[in-house]
Amino acid sequence: MDITTVSYNKVKSNLFWESINILIKKPHVVNKRLWGCTILKRYYVRDNNISWENELKHYQLDTVNKKQFLDDILKKKHVKIVEESETENEILLVELLPKSYLESHAFQIICKNKSVTQVRFFDVTPVVIEQNLCPTFSYSFSLQDGDVILNTFSDNITKSHQWLKNTVLPQVLKWCDEMSSKQVQICNESLALVPIEEYYIKYNDLKLRYGKEMVKIWPECTDPTKFVYEDIAIATYLLLLWKKDNKLQSFVDIGCGNGNNSNSIKYAYLF
Repeated sequence: MDITTVSYNKVKSNLFWESINILIKKPHVVNKRLWGCTILKRYYVRDNNISWENELKHYQLDTVNKKQFLDDILKKKHVKIVEESETENEILLVELLPKSYLESHAFQIICKNKSVTQVRFFDVTPVVIEQNLCPTFSYSFSLQDGDVILNTFSDNITKSHQWLKNTVLPQVLKWCDEMSSKQVQICNESLALVPIEEYYIKYNDLKLRYGKEMVKIWPECTDPTKFVYEDIAIATYLLLLWKKDNKLQSFVDIGCGNGNNSNSIKYAYLF
């Protein structure tokens, strides 16, 4: 069953794609179950005539060799990979990272076709994992005569349909509107200097190893669940940054308060 939702907003094509790119890169903005995502593979292809609904029934993603999944499909279907400037078709394999580190990851193939101004999302998570991070049915966003159209392909109307209709679609339109009026600059990359997947693994490792115990012994009146995990996040970033530089590092942490008086410099640590 194809369920169609149309939003009449007269959106321009460039704004539509900018909003879709935010949705792909930062799915956690609209999906509170997610910490973020990582793009495992990205290809620009000459033609994208694959009937993904049918083809994906014959392929099984291996979570150990997950990056090979898209390669195998494109190779078996003889899809020609080209440079970005040579095509309007783009295919991505994305891994969705859950906010809870103990929860299963999910995987999507995303197909962007700029010639028809459409993007389609396919869940390719192995069925045995029973993921609940994203819709298990395919869905698409397209732009026709300035109207943003959401199509969902499923036999049942579920909570996922309602989420796409009532949360995701309005957010896409909001981004279009904000970028049109230049109210805000969206999608700055806060972790641009470190590999996001390594950050996710390291952060959760430190969180599980130290977080709960540090919260228990927190000596200040401030909220430990906020400050402890913020500090762990900063520590994770610095550890990966130093690992990348591959040399001996020094670190100075100076708490300056609001800087209004000479007592505002509280402490300094040198390692």
